[in-house]
Amino acid sequence: KSKSVQGGVLKSNKSVKVKGKKRRESEKGGGKKSVKKRLILLRHAKSSWDDPTLEDHERPLAPRGRKAAGKIGALLLQKGWIPDLILSSDSLRTRQTVTRLGQILAESKKTKKTRTVFMRS
Repeated sequence: KSKSVQGGVLKSNKSVKVKGKKRRESEKGGGKKSVKKRLILLRHAKSSWDDPTLEDHERPLAPRGRKAAGKIGALLLQKGWIPDLILSSDSLRTRQTVTRLGQILAESKKTKKTRTVFMRS
């Protein structure tokens, strides 16, 4: 059967018999499959500085940022990178960024917004 090396891990399509059941070689080891975890860090999209009277926490996204956030959401979805959890600042521009990620939010299991993630420079 064919074998391939991907990311330094040998993968095989060969089937083997384990305890009376036919399993793929990659499933050996009690049938446990390794789970790859991924941490995705995103910064809010481009924010607007049009209104200098707004507090930093209340600045909205600029038009360019609204467009970019939608593109990032589409890219994450295309790659299949659907987060189990989204931790987000509760600043306006960050909430707007998360909302504009689009379908990825519908696929994600949980979103938590918190002020403790917000850090001013």
